[in-house]
Amino acid sequence: MISFFGMMNFVEGRDHSRNKPARLSGFPDRSNNPSDDNEPLPGISPLETRLGILLQDSTPQKKGGVEWMARVVDNQDRVATTLEEIATPGFTTYNFRTYRRIDLWLLTDGIENFTDEF
Repeated sequence: MISFFGMMNFVEGRDHSRNKPARLSGFPDRSNNPSDDNEPLPGISPLETRLGILLQDSTPQKKGGVEWMARVVDNQDRVATTLEEIATPGFTTYNFRTYRRIDLWLLTDGIENFTDEF
């Protein structure tokens, strides 16, 4: 049996009170930067997509299977520059996994990031 799967994550968030902080900040120049009234919130992940193919035993017991997956992450250009975040390039990693059911045991094995993308 062949199954295709996919998942996509995206979060958008903006700090509209950047020049009027609600608490004391460790970055004193942050509210003095007149460049813009708002900027992206810090620490938000970029667009991420996971796509894959799962080949598995077609019997009801599903005794074994093989999975290939790609994780694609977009470049991060929505950064809080006043908090010293920096833009990062996008990347793609590939994973390969297998599983086998033996009685009550489930054995799994795999290689993650086999293209060694840093």
